[in-house]
Amino acid sequence: MALADIIGRIESDAGHEARALSEAAAARAAEIMSAAEDEAERLRTDALARAVRDAEAEAATIAANARLAARDRALAAKRELVEAVLATAAEELEALPAEEYARLIAAGVVDAARGDDVVRVADEDRERLAGLADVVATVAAQRGRALGLTYSGDPAPLARGVMLESHRVSAEVSVRAMVEARRAELMALAASALFPKEG
Repeated sequence: MALADIIGRIESDAGHEARALSEAAAARAAEIMSAAEDEAERLRTDALARAVRDAEAEAATIAANARLAARDRALAAKRELVEAVLATAAEELEALPAEEYARLIAAGVVDAARGDDVVRVADEDRERLAGLADVVATVAAQRGRALGLTYSGDPAPLARGVMLESHRVSAEVSVRAMVEARRAELMALAASALFPKEG
């Protein structure tokens, strides 16, 4: 065989081998690309599913927070209405005719008196409660109590009502104090009247 034939044969074999390697490399590259595309699709699907889950969780949190905020606003509005009812009730009790107002305060004095108390009347109520001692005596007699009260000319440090003082202990007897002492009960009553379906 001539040298040219040998070289030709080597070149031919090398060309076939190069084509076979190139085709194998192309096939392997196609497999890698296909696997990479599959992996990318899986990752994209997983990322999308995760994003949907995260968005749903965030939406649920936002909705729950909105419900809580709405409930809090509704409760605050209801509380405001109940407080307004209590304030109106106190104002109406303070506006009672003098005789009825004196009986109300007198009953409070009899309830709060411990014995030998000094009674001081608020400046604003001095005229309306001018006959308080007689009304207190009547209520105390009806209840079988002897109180031994002293009525001072010094004004009570209150806007309305009276102050009982005995041995460094004092008690306020006023419509506001009566409402405050029964606040929880009165708020429950007002709420049940205003919002009966929620009772």
